[in-house]
Amino acid sequence: MPHHGRSYVRTALFVDFDNVYSNLNAIDPAAGDAFATEPDRWLRWMQEDMGQVVRDAAEDAGREILVRSCYLNPIMFGKFRPFFTRAAFRVIDCPPLTTRGKNSADIYMVLDILDALEHPTSLDEFILLSADADFTPVMLRLRAHDRRTVLLATGPSATALRSACDMVLPLEIFLNEALEINLERGDAAVQPRADGTRKPLAAVTAVRPHPADHDVDYLRQRMREELTILVAAAAAPVPMAAAAQRIRDRLGDVVLQSSWGGCGSFRGFVQTVTNDTLRISGPHPPGYLVDPRRHEPLEPEEPLDPLPDAVADLAHRVARIVGVPQLTSEAFQILFGEIARLSAKGPANDPLNIIEPGLRGACLTRGARIPRPAIHFVLQGLQLAGVDWRHPGQGAAALAEAFADNIVRLSVNARMELTDDETTCLHTWIVGPG
Repeated sequence: MPHHGRSYVRTALFVDFDNVYSNLNAIDPAAGDAFATEPDRWLRWMQEDMGQVVRDAAEDAGREILVRSCYLNPIMFGKFRPFFTRAAFRVIDCPPLTTRGKNSADIYMVLDILDALEHPTSLDEFILLSADADFTPVMLRLRAHDRRTVLLATGPSATALRSACDMVLPLEIFLNEALEINLERGDAAVQPRADGTRKPLAAVTAVRPHPADHDVDYLRQRMREELTILVAAAAAPVPMAAAAQRIRDRLGDVVLQSSWGGCGSFRGFVQTVTNDTLRISGPHPPGYLVDPRRHEPLEPEEPLDPLPDAVADLAHRVARIVGVPQLTSEAFQILFGEIARLSAKGPANDPLNIIEPGLRGACLTRGARIPRPAIHFVLQGLQLAGVDWRHPGQGAAALAEAFADNIVRLSVNARMELTDDETTCLHTWIVGPG
């Protein structure tokens, strides 16, 4: 059980290397390489900037990752072992047990997680890097024992697994903040960092350590300016913990001494300055700061464009169970048309980090506003359906049919009862009439 007022949170981290690396490599080889060869980089981000889910931890509490376990196939990925052992990971070999390459990483991980639950240190938090739905029962067990859980799913993950966790770390945040992948550049280059510290901060004017009333007003103004600049310059939503730390770094101890300018907490301060260009979004805890004009939404929202009454309720129910994006039929048809056009002239071999923004722009040109997470879901769904959308020969209608069939299959697997009429309605919604 976590202790009130503790200055740090005791954390255990479990990494399903094969799962995470393969999914990141499909999104962008630079992301896969950064994850596999520089674990100290994203570990530092987790400890300093990721944000807390332990509710009774102090606002400025850090995170100490005391247990670090990485499970990998030594035959395929053994070359990455030294990078993880250097970062103080315990690396567990999980060689393939079948001719199809299936290993026992999930079993080893579950056993070790349950052992860690009984650790005399009394760990507060468990972080899981995997998208394997088999971990749902152990996440529920951790919740029953009042432990906080964090999930990073780099590929398609079951809604049940995501719901079992206290925090689901958005993939876009992990790419941009932890791996420092520049999401705004077409070449998806890793952003350079001169050393192992945070990005260098400009010199700032000192603020008196014990502010008078007029100094508090000035401090709030400075905090508001720093926050506005930070969010405006960010390619992706900014974790609130990272924003709070940056402001403390720039303005000094006076921020905490003044109790965030008299607002009581960083969240309390942010709530006084939110506007059309600065909002709190995403899962809470920890919450993210976004500019709605530039950043993709991080939490389920109502459809960008209203759906017809005949399909709205069904689409909403299916979206809650399997995560399908609530696009209009016209938007789906435009998206599948652009995917088919993408490979019409030859294989589309670019990483997803380049393909997805391109598809989003092409759809927008044709009048369809489709968030990038929705495009990612559709491409992953086609892959799960066994459709090679990267190569020529896949027409828009065939892609739509395959995706719709996969959504029906996911719904049935989730024990969602669909009548024949609802199945037909689901197909018509995704594929289009006729």
